[in-house]
Amino acid sequence: MDILPDKKKFIQLAASSCRIPVFGEEKILNLDPFLLFQELYKNAGQSFLFESGKGPKETSQYSIFGNSTSRLLKFFGSQASLYKEGILEKKFSNVNEAFKLLNFEINTRQISYLPHFWGGWVGFVGYEAVTLFENISLKTDQKLPDLSFMEVERMFIYDHSSNKLKFILSGLNKTKESDYEEFIVEIEQVWIKVKKALKNFNVGSTYSDLKRNSFISTTPKS
Repeated sequence: MDILPDKKKFIQLAASSCRIPVFGEEKILNLDPFLLFQELYKNAGQSFLFESGKGPKETSQYSIFGNSTSRLLKFFGSQASLYKEGILEKKFSNVNEAFKLLNFEINTRQISYLPHFWGGWVGFVGYEAVTLFENISLKTDQKLPDLSFMEVERMFIYDHSSNKLKFILSGLNKTKESDYEEFIVEIEQVWIKVKKALKNFNVGSTYSDLKRNSFISTTPKS
């Protein structure tokens, strides 16, 4: 497994950044990111998958997936709520204050070894969110938030061009030499889980198709 950056580069970046992504990668041929996502996160409460693999390279090179155990921000109309590890931490009556949280503290110019998304806020903007920006009245049942974003500091990216899988860490203020060693340990532990998951669905076999179909057990609804 290749791990970047090395410790010397990590310490150098720590002088000017409060987040330094560290990742481990290995080449895995014919990986179906959906199946790996299913194996690793089927019981996770806050998980995401941005699937790819078809179409022009500009839009299909990467599949991105992971989960969040950090902060979660939900908007219902003109109010927003911040949760941390599932517990309500703060309510905002002014949504503009909540939007400021979506700024992810990074210095992207120096992170040349990761030319793509490597951490930040992941979520969705619902149709009803238009009422936050325009003077429009809509009837909603408020069962789903108008906007919902989770802070992601750990994630996978599969490059369909190089067939390389990356696991990326980017914790806030994790910039000490001892933090780098902790990152390495966590990456190695995660890779043990990845290899176990790959054995469960036999990469490249017809069993993969059966596994994928069995996961989608309900009819999608609006």
